[in-house]
Amino acid sequence: MASFLLGSSAEGTKEVKNKKMPKDKKVSRQDSLDITKEEWTQVKESMKHIQIPIGMLKSRIDNLEVQIKALEEEIKTKFDRFFQTPKAVEPAPPTAIPASEKKHYPIPFEYRQIVDTILNSKFGIDIDYDEVEIGRFRFTIIVPKEYSSLTPEEEKMLGGVDLRPKAIPIPEGANGVRDWANRVFGSFNQEVKAKIVADRTQLV
Repeated sequence: MASFLLGSSAEGTKEVKNKKMPKDKKVSRQDSLDITKEEWTQVKESMKHIQIPIGMLKSRIDNLEVQIKALEEEIKTKFDRFFQTPKAVEPAPPTAIPASEKKHYPIPFEYRQIVDTILNSKFGIDIDYDEVEIGRFRFTIIVPKEYSSLTPEEEKMLGGVDLRPKAIPIPEGANGVRDWANRVFGSFNQEVKAKIVADRTQLV
């Protein structure tokens, strides 16, 4: 009996070993998965169809990156322009006002006497009370051309007239005028100062 069972078992084992697998069956035993050739072909075809949408998606992402970069540049430009420190506006250089457009106010005798004493009577005077509302008046000493130290460019800019204006607080009055006349006299070099003094003596 035992011999019969052993014989049957051996024959069964031999039959299993000699049995061939169908060609359309197992292709790979990786991870114990049985995939037929037909199934593997279907998988490869599916992958081909997936590659097309992936290519389109990549193209759209590239376009989106370009648009984002352009938007960033635009925002940066507007941001810099908004916070840019405005350039300081330089005040326009003083220009001589045409005589026909200026208001002429009478010159106090005391002011005239101060200028004649410190400078001489050749120096002109102009007074402007347009700023009296803010507590001051503008006193201008007009330097004769023979004493002027203007450069040709300055003469052209000022209309050929050497003006020395000064805003003087109203309470200072004559004292402010005297102080300004002394400062104008001090602005000349020694040669011009000597000429001013010499002319003052002759004109008295």
